[in-house]
Amino acid sequence: MGGEEIKILLETFCRALADGDVEQLLNLCSDDIVLGWASFTFIGKEEVKKWAKEFGREFPTSKIITRELNVEEGKAAHRFVIGISMSNGKMGYLPCEAFYDFKNSKIQRARILPYDGRILVKQSDLI
Repeated sequence: MGGEEIKILLETFCRALADGDVEQLLNLCSDDIVLGWASFTFIGKEEVKKWAKEFGREFPTSKIITRELNVEEGKAAHRFVIGISMSNGKMGYLPCEAFYDFKNSKIQRARILPYDGRILVKQSDLI
């Protein structure tokens, strides 16, 4: 896979995750996908499907903004921010870093490391 193909694949992956399009997200993954999210690891499409659905429930509205994407020889390093609206109505952002490996034009491994984010609250929540 070339660099431009990988960039398009990752843009589509992020859009599918943000839009809650689990079917599209899974189509971008190899059958033996291993996805890490923080300290959790999901192996195979069924586990990744459960993770993606839970992500959508927790963050029903989200947008992923790429800050930096480096591609080199079938691997990618990606820094991005997830802007979120949580199921409880609060909003915030979650900076992340991810590392990917590819197989047959699909994502084979994804290690997504969310860092400390910020949740924005209404003044009434603080009183």
